[in-house]
Amino acid sequence: YQVSDEEGDPVTVTELLDGAQLRSFQAVLEGGNSFAVAGEDFLKLQNGPHTMQISATDGMGESLHELSFTKEITSAFVTIPEPMEAGERITLCALSVKGEIPEDAAFTVEVTNNGRDENPVWEDCTAEVKSGLNYVFENETAQNGFAFSFRINAARGDSGQGGYITSVQGGFQ
Repeated sequence: YQVSDEEGDPVTVTELLDGAQLRSFQAVLEGGNSFAVAGEDFLKLQNGPHTMQISATDGMGESLHELSFTKEITSAFVTIPEPMEAGERITLCALSVKGEIPEDAAFTVEVTNNGRDENPVWEDCTAEVKSGLNYVFENETAQNGFAFSFRINAARGDSGQGGYITSVQGGFQ
C-alpha cells in the first residue's frame, strides 16, 4: 500500500491485528509498504475470523483501512530436517507424540531406518505410538547407511474439532 498526504505532512502509520498493534512507523510518502501476518504472528493466531487495520494520521486527520480474513488450518505435518545417522542397523524405536489429537482425526506416524536412501522404506507405527509401545522395524537394508527419521500427519476429522502437537520425543537402537 502507499501513503500520501496532500500537504506533504509527516504521516504515522499504525498496523494492528485483531486490535493489537504490530508496528507503528513514520511513512515514506508515496513509498511502497506491505502488511503481512506471517511467522510467529500467524502461528499464534487461532482458527477463525481476524481483522487487519492500517491507520494513518498526520496529526490533523486519520484514515483507516480494514481487511478481514479467516484462518482455517485443518492439518499438520511434522518431521525432522535430516535423518539421524546410526553406526549399525536400527532394529527398534519408541516415539511419543504429546498434545491433543481428537479421536476422529486422521493421524499417522511413520518411521524409517534407512532415511538416507533415495527411496526410504516408511513403516507405519501409529498403533505402537498410540499404545506407548516400542516399534520393531521390518526393513533390514540401507544402501547409504542406517539413519532414523519419522513423519507425522494429522488432519481434522468430521467433528471439526481442532487439535495440536506440543512435542515429539523418542529414541532408536
